[in-house]
Amino acid sequence: MKLFKKYQSDQELDPKELEQISSQLINAGLDYQKKEAWAKKLAEEHDFERPKPVKTIRLIPTLLKIAAGLLLLLGLYFLWPNNTANNTLQAQLALHLEADALPHNKVRKGPSKLEELQQSFVDAYSTEDYTQAVTLGNQLIQQEAAKNTENLFYLALSHFYLKDYEMASSILTPLQASITEGRPFDQESSWFLALCHLQLGKIDLAKPLLGELQAAAAWKSDAASQLLDLLPK
Repeated sequence: MKLFKKYQSDQELDPKELEQISSQLINAGLDYQKKEAWAKKLAEEHDFERPKPVKTIRLIPTLLKIAAGLLLLLGLYFLWPNNTANNTLQAQLALHLEADALPHNKVRKGPSKLEELQQSFVDAYSTEDYTQAVTLGNQLIQQEAAKNTENLFYLALSHFYLKDYEMASSILTPLQASITEGRPFDQESSWFLALCHLQLGKIDLAKPLLGELQAAAAWKSDAASQLLDLLPK
């Protein structure tokens, strides 16, 4: 009864309520049809005619029409998307389709902490702040991904320019031995390691390195030749 009153007052019904009211109206219509059929049979076979209330005659057909209309609306509701919802969906979809392009992954993420540390190390070395470069370089090579030939080489040079030849040599010795001939930092590591050895009085260790540079006839070959000429035979 409450549902029917809600329907009569033109309140909005959800799909479940629409289904319930439609079922009630259809059942009412079927009951009316059965009663009419019995009345007709009594009138024909026994000459008996039941009085028909005026209000009921007007109400039932109206209810049947309403039920039919509701069924039609329900059919349309379930067969086709709601226009309002569809319009809203299209509007939202259009906003997303026209949104700004997604930035490249590297731009979107921004520099990582490791990349920031790498750049800080480069900046410190480039501005000849070798004390800071040593601090940053040591932090950098603690990361496996950053423990490469380039970073080790410039960390060694940071010690070299701070006149810490012992530490520079300790980094350059294994580094120089690991670099394949002709690869980046091959000649550079040999040259600075030779200078460290000479400064530390390790002439026998410096000579082979200077000899290799002289024979390569490339970077620092002339300087290597001059030093070799000055060294005791």
